[in-house]
Amino acid sequence: MSFEMQIFLVAIFALAMGSFVSLLSYRLANKQPIIFTRSKCINCGCVLKAINLIPLFSWLCQKGKCSQCHCKISARYPAIELSFLITFLAIFFVLGSEINFKILLYFLIASTLIAMCVIDLEQYFIPNSLQYALAILATILVIHQGGTNAAIINVKAAFLYAGFGVALWIFFYFAGGFEAIGIDDIKFFFIAGLMLGTKNFLAFMLLSGVFGLAFGAAWQKFKKDETFPFAPAICLAAMFCLLFDKKINPVDLLGSMLFFNSF
Repeated sequence: MSFEMQIFLVAIFALAMGSFVSLLSYRLANKQPIIFTRSKCINCGCVLKAINLIPLFSWLCQKGKCSQCHCKISARYPAIELSFLITFLAIFFVLGSEINFKILLYFLIASTLIAMCVIDLEQYFIPNSLQYALAILATILVIHQGGTNAAIINVKAAFLYAGFGVALWIFFYFAGGFEAIGIDDIKFFFIAGLMLGTKNFLAFMLLSGVFGLAFGAAWQKFKKDETFPFAPAICLAAMFCLLFDKKINPVDLLGSMLFFNSF
């Protein structure tokens, strides 16, 4: 298969997954059926046709409005689809520019991570169903890359990650009187350990701190809210560690944390 055709297929798959996850995240957050239910306009309730569901392009062609009632359609949908396109292409190029089983696993893991981010940004929680799905995908990836022994070793790493998360919660709760992270974040720490292993422990924690500080500062500035969702930071940290395994310098990350913390 030609390189250009692979890029085309990755782009199509990315937009399709982005469209699905935009629907999935909305329905999970609102406790609606995920399948066997037609997509509808949330304003007028009209059932959307296939022409209205083409990822990214339908929203652009309709100028961000429903074709029936002409009410505005949230920009979350094209934003999610575009984020998938960028993420999948980045994965494709970083991992060798060839479609294979490993890249497909990375696509599915990235899809789950983005879904977690979207729901946490909008609803301040991470559904258990997505956590379970990520744990399964992480286990498959580890076994694919290193066999069952690697998976067993990473279970130990998972407890290390989760233990660190619990320690953070205890420290901030008793020292500062607030919960810096929630139970959903600690669950994610466990799965991150399962996926990344001990070799990425320091990089993951420092990246989570760097992204958390940067995102928290932006959230407080634009949202004017002291409480901010932590999932985007830890999901991005996990994705970086997956893509750039063993290439991240913890010393540089620590310097970045000190830089952000100085503001």
